[in-house]
Amino acid sequence: MQYARELLGSGRLAELRELIQQSPPEQAAHLQAALRLAEGEPQLALEMARRAVALDPQTSTRNTLALCLLACRQAAEAEAILQDLVQAQPDNPDLWFNLARCQPDGLPACLKALALRPDWTEARLWALPRLPVAQALALARQNPTSSQVRLWEARLVLADGRPLAAAQLCLALLPEEPEAAGDLLLEALHEAGQVPADERILAVLRARLQQPGVWQLAEAALANWPEAEDLLLVVLTEGQVTSLALEDRLTEWRRNYRENPIVHPLADALAAHNFTYGFAFAEQPGEAPPVDHPAYALYRPLPPGLPAGPLTAQRHWHEPARRRELLASLRPLAGADAVMGQYEQNPYPCWRSLGVPGRPSQDERDVLVAGCGTGQHAFQVARCHPRATVWALDFSLPSLAYAMQAQERLGIGNVRFLAADLLRLEETELPDSFASIECMGVLHHLEDPLAGLRALRARLAPHGWLRLGLYSRRGRAPMQRARQLARAYGPLDLRTIRQNLRRDLTPEELGWLAGIREFYSLSGLRDLLLHERQIELDLPTIQRWLEATELRFDRFDPAPWLAQPPTDLAGWDDYEARFPDAFRSMYMFWCQASPA
Repeated sequence: MQYARELLGSGRLAELRELIQQSPPEQAAHLQAALRLAEGEPQLALEMARRAVALDPQTSTRNTLALCLLACRQAAEAEAILQDLVQAQPDNPDLWFNLARCQPDGLPACLKALALRPDWTEARLWALPRLPVAQALALARQNPTSSQVRLWEARLVLADGRPLAAAQLCLALLPEEPEAAGDLLLEALHEAGQVPADERILAVLRARLQQPGVWQLAEAALANWPEAEDLLLVVLTEGQVTSLALEDRLTEWRRNYRENPIVHPLADALAAHNFTYGFAFAEQPGEAPPVDHPAYALYRPLPPGLPAGPLTAQRHWHEPARRRELLASLRPLAGADAVMGQYEQNPYPCWRSLGVPGRPSQDERDVLVAGCGTGQHAFQVARCHPRATVWALDFSLPSLAYAMQAQERLGIGNVRFLAADLLRLEETELPDSFASIECMGVLHHLEDPLAGLRALRARLAPHGWLRLGLYSRRGRAPMQRARQLARAYGPLDLRTIRQNLRRDLTPEELGWLAGIREFYSLSGLRDLLLHERQIELDLPTIQRWLEATELRFDRFDPAPWLAQPPTDLAGWDDYEARFPDAFRSMYMFWCQASPA
């Protein structure tokens, strides 16, 4: 049987078939079972294994029978066989490992197998994801020769809140595990929010320029490699400039291009980018050229019929035309107010890329995204729930048209967009209840946020989950002077207001504002500093709202990384008092419908 195992392990199945022909019946049946199992035919393997045990009920044939049962999802019968075998042979690591695979909590049996065979990579890899992070790290470091185990070490270090250390481990693994280590490297760098100046990172980015979310890292990488035009082009075509230093560099490039408009791919990409984000870059008085100038599309929407690059034509003409068609197909809602008017004038957010996808769920239950805006968040939810229908509603028809046109571009089919008022859901054709609802950045713009929360709670299934995003008063305190200035400037256009803020804010105030993505588009600027209606909250108030609507706080998502995070909102309120920048964007958290 040892020779047969070698043939199986090396994939030499033709030689194994020849060996079967030469073997006595009891051994041939055993080998046939192993062969069928290797070829992905567990039911046939199980038949042969039962025959082999009937002919020769020794340990190896019964062990193979247990593996066949496990492959056929008959774990209880497999476990019973293996329990008998380990009693008879307690020093056999194969039996302990196979027993582990049959049990809901097989860790003790797997660790027993590793104690008997410390260099067993397969068993170590099985145990690592089932252990707490600290124990798993210790176990991974006992076997540093396996690249797969070292890759798990990098995953664990990332889970332990040390993304830059995880990135270094990934860099060392690139020669052995280029795909897996490269993907994990990008995940670690996203988590770290920075890109070290290492040429190996540049090579990985260049190999994955079309991968979702790479544009964010490409923008950070340009600080290390400003000459990398391929990175700059992917930022402009797939993403958004969110760095004042890069914005200033591109503003100067645009000005020089205006004076010397030679054909350059950067001009087409910059014209497309600037259209998407409202032409937010600063301008000198009279800098915008006449409409027939080749640089005009870098400053203003280009009228149809003029010479245009392919990206410029797509962004300036074709996509807006399709949005107008979609808008005409939507029926207006009654009861317009100032907030609806804002989002009709400035659909929000402007975006191109969905970023890094989350881990997909197999849950097929419908999800509601209440207040979907231009659809970016709804599509992110849809990618995480590919087997579910995502119902996405909003009261801004231009925002919905933006989302529907993006749906055609992205090809994500499991989202249904609806024009609806959150406070009048009974007028909308929706499922009666949802196991999961997401409402991010919406309730704090309502005249009565608690009424909105009650409306969502009424649509939540028993024990259902609700994810909320609400503004933090402490987290947004540093932008108060910017908001006061923006309103004090009077009736100026948004571009000029933004330009004046860059002039009038202190370096500290501007630095804080420059760390927020909304500052880099005109619709985002209005949403951030000049919103028609918003309130900011604290965690004790949110706790009272949850209690009033029979909801139980579960966890922040995303949350500040802490080794021992608080378990309730009172504990998190103490934490935020010590670290007021912890929730600078929003409180984003999950809560659950309390049992009746």
